[in-house]
Amino acid sequence: MKLALGTAQFGSSYGIVNQFGMVNFQNVKEIIELAREKKIDLIDTAMAYGDSEKAIGKNNVFDFKVITKLPPVPENIEDVKSWVENKINLSLSNLGLSNLHGLLIHNSESLTGNSGKELINSLNIIKSKGLVKKIGISIYDPYELDFLMHLMKIDIVQAPFSIIDQRIETSGWLDKLHQAKVEVYSRSVFLQGLLLLPQNNLPPKFNRWNYFWKKWYEWLNDNKLTALEATIKYALSIPKIKRVIVGVETKKQLKQIMDVSGKKLPRIPSELSLEDTDLLNPFNWHKL
Repeated sequence: MKLALGTAQFGSSYGIVNQFGMVNFQNVKEIIELAREKKIDLIDTAMAYGDSEKAIGKNNVFDFKVITKLPPVPENIEDVKSWVENKINLSLSNLGLSNLHGLLIHNSESLTGNSGKELINSLNIIKSKGLVKKIGISIYDPYELDFLMHLMKIDIVQAPFSIIDQRIETSGWLDKLHQAKVEVYSRSVFLQGLLLLPQNNLPPKFNRWNYFWKKWYEWLNDNKLTALEATIKYALSIPKIKRVIVGVETKKQLKQIMDVSGKKLPRIPSELSLEDTDLLNPFNWHKL
């Protein structure tokens, strides 16, 4: 199964169109049960996602591959190796697991800062001990890979990728990573749900891209596609993307994703692929 379950909503009110706030325990349980039933076998989380790891761990996820992400190393830490091991052991305890499928660096700047070399060494040590099977990085822009790939042996790169954000592919990095046998996991398929909103529900601060929204909704209407169909089918159609991470707030939302029609997408106009990081990177939205 190419789909993977994202869990930012399990520990916070994540997403610009989040309707329900943080997912409660009963809904987490129902979502994970449905994921298991539908053969989704990978869960993506992070130490920075509030109580997400604890919520996951209450559901006996030993039959899933679980990936978590390491936050930046605090500046006052002298023993980076011990700090990393303590963080991993806490995550394993929260998740109820003996090892992780993967550990990602949540912010790539951690690898180029003062503690970068010690951090890389620590990651390799915990991998050699079997605490994690794969190590990697989470990026926000493909340009980060220009100075990261030579620093360490990377197994996984998690990157934003969607029908409107094809930078990891157009930059040439998707091909390079595939050739290097690095697994690429896509996230932000729905751009925090923004791409799924009806046109009249778009927050006014995104009016700056009205030229794009007009093209987007016209293309969907002309081809009788829902936004959910278009976004999911496109992400799943790219062979070099190993996993497509989707976050949901309810079992119903996950079921809708799983039930997306299998019909082939029509040609996608070049105007639907953007490079503007003010829109593509949610960290920039507060400036709009």
